[in-house]
Amino acid sequence: MTPIPKDDGSKRTLLDTASPPQSPLPALEPLPTGSVYDVCPYRRVVEPLIPTITDTHSLEAACRKLTSAYAQEALISRCIAVYNPPEKVRQQIASLGLGIQPGHYLFNLRTHLVSYWESARCIDLQSQSLVWGDPLPTLKGKLIYKMVGQLLRYDWLRTLTEEPRPDGLSFHGIIRAWITASGIQNRNTLKHVAKLLHRHRNSLLNEEPEEPDSKLMPDVMGLVHEVARVHGRVVGLAFARCLQRVAAYRRWDPENVGYLARWRSTWLRGEAANPRAIPGTSTHSRLLTELLLTHVFDLYRGHSAGRMAATYLLKIDLPRQGGWYGPEEVAQSLGLQLTADGRARIA
Repeated sequence: MTPIPKDDGSKRTLLDTASPPQSPLPALEPLPTGSVYDVCPYRRVVEPLIPTITDTHSLEAACRKLTSAYAQEALISRCIAVYNPPEKVRQQIASLGLGIQPGHYLFNLRTHLVSYWESARCIDLQSQSLVWGDPLPTLKGKLIYKMVGQLLRYDWLRTLTEEPRPDGLSFHGIIRAWITASGIQNRNTLKHVAKLLHRHRNSLLNEEPEEPDSKLMPDVMGLVHEVARVHGRVVGLAFARCLQRVAAYRRWDPENVGYLARWRSTWLRGEAANPRAIPGTSTHSRLLTELLLTHVFDLYRGHSAGRMAATYLLKIDLPRQGGWYGPEEVAQSLGLQLTADGRARIA
């Protein structure tokens, strides 16, 4: 394992395409020497082991006694910093597969955070947990749940992973990997953390977007025009407005490898039933529901439905941003006009 490098631009990772955390930043802790190792919670564990390390075999034996991949990483990094071994030995250490190695779920994220926070000579508490973990393999309960809660509120991390990524990073996946790498093995603790993540996923699905409707991409308009050809232009417009609502509320779910959306039946029942009801849909609510179930929604393992809302896996791609067709543009393409209250009339 190589020591934590300064970012000289020579090494690039998949996370280099992401912007560093933007202000406002969380409360920062200064690094006395500019090294992230300053805030490593395992320093007191690994420092006494350094004099006992004489070769790669003794380093491996010491690492095997540490249940946390983060603690292993701390020991390896400190040994390399102290002894500065030649490249051949560094390669031998890397081949042991200990610590947070390249290819590990957290490696690219750690590399990005280490580079950023070392250049800033400071670190926030959430990043400290992700870079070095926490020495809690024998602890359980409230303290771990509190740390998971802090990570769930890490807005930059969520923004980075809320869309599918080629490196496979996901918001909840990172937290699960953090739990595993920290060496936390208590069965009840892991079960409760899984419940916390499930509830958090539901809270994300229930979040109200800034705009209740998104614009549609041109490729989706083919489906809109087909619905209009079969069921009439007014129904086509109403269906398009349903798609705009679904696009605004969709969330990426890596467990199902697709987008989920929380659909509320009251959106098709007029403003008396829901202030955010979709204009012009109440007359055709039953038909629109059938069209959505046919062309847009799919059931999946873990599907949930209640009297007022249901969660579905999406069959088609409906981007939340970058679309061209808002209600006015859809109506115009169908030869319709919108009234002041958002309803359709023949142009």
